[in-house]
Amino acid sequence: DDLIAYASLPLLDNPDALRGRTVSERSFLPLSLRRDPEAQILLRVQIPAGLNALSPSALGVVADPDDILLDRNSRIRVTSAVELPDGSTQLNAEIVPHEGSPSTPIAMLSRTQLLAALGLEDSDMTDAELRDRLRLKRGDA
Repeated sequence: DDLIAYASLPLLDNPDALRGRTVSERSFLPLSLRRDPEAQILLRVQIPAGLNALSPSALGVVADPDDILLDRNSRIRVTSAVELPDGSTQLNAEIVPHEGSPSTPIAMLSRTQLLAALGLEDSDMTDAELRDRLRLKRGDA
């Protein structure tokens, strides 16, 4: 099943103007599995099943257990803006997949994941060699 995550946004003059726009985040995209009840502008992101997300604690950061990070260069498309009964605005958004590229950074893939991404059952290549080969395959070289 898809996952729903949220982010509080700063006040915007016209949140509806974002509808249909695609936004890219160069760094990790921080989201929460919990809705902030105090947010005046709330981004609600539908994350498709199978898309990899990372807990900040995996990076050694102390964080709320409901916090997640989406991969660098994640792209989201705002599909609608809805005014909620409490007067706040919710921007509904979806993930725009990278063309032909899974979301997990190659540096964070385990050996098993590297082998699977390359369609190999086993290899005597080092992990570094497997990563280089996957970068070439994805066109990240």
